[in-house]
Amino acid sequence: MIPKFTAKITSIGFSHLDWHDHFFMPNYEHVRLLRWIHTFKNEQSVDIIIKKHRNKRTDPQNNYYFGVVVYMLSQELGYTKDEMHSALKIKFASKTNTSTHFSGVDVGTKDELTIVESTAKMNTERFGEYIEEIKRWAAEYLSLYLPDPNEVE
Repeated sequence: MIPKFTAKITSIGFSHLDWHDHFFMPNYEHVRLLRWIHTFKNEQSVDIIIKKHRNKRTDPQNNYYFGVVVYMLSQELGYTKDEMHSALKIKFASKTNTSTHFSGVDVGTKDELTIVESTAKMNTERFGEYIEEIKRWAAEYLSLYLPDPNEVE
């Protein structure tokens, strides 16, 4: 859930909001915010959305993952890149929950629900951990060395 708040623009910014006691914002971000505020008309209502900042995975990480990790494993195991990517997500980015809520027929029967994490929603740290898990697995179980990003072009 992402909270949304309504505010009204005034000639001095947002009405009834004291930023300094609740937020620290670098000066350049403060300047950007004020520029945006000044694009609205006086007395105009606006929505303010606050969500946790997330460092999305980087383009170099993404290129390395698909261009080296997924490519080399798909070649080694005989899958397409899409199939390999799906298999890797199931193996390294999923969890299985056991619950009676998913049965639908027998209340006493426990069903398993596997939830696969989206790699597109992983932050840089989580995506790096995901790749490292895959590399360790490939080395241990396939005897396949997946080079580090700085070892390939």
